[in-house]
Amino acid sequence: MDGELQVDTVALRACVRPLLDLGAEVSAGATCVPAPHTVPRWSACDPATDRAGAARSAMLALAASIAATGQAIEATVADYDAADARSAARLRTFR
Repeated sequence: MDGELQVDTVALRACVRPLLDLGAEVSAGATCVPAPHTVPRWSACDPATDRAGAARSAMLALAASIAATGQAIEATVADYDAADARSAARLRTFR
């Protein structure tokens, strides 16, 4: 098995901004979920209110997950760059 690992950090970094933007867009979309009419007070309003709240919560959780994925990619790329820099520094000491 080849022990060489190559990571395209430029391509990974290019994914981060679109992911963060998508997370923000989904989060903003959660505010667009219409609240059901609660006047007059009908028993059918309760399930609709619950569903609207669940939809908002699900969208906010999805937005947070998308943003966390973008941040994790960013951190991983930074870790790869730091590992490459350490390896290059070690190799320079052997020359």
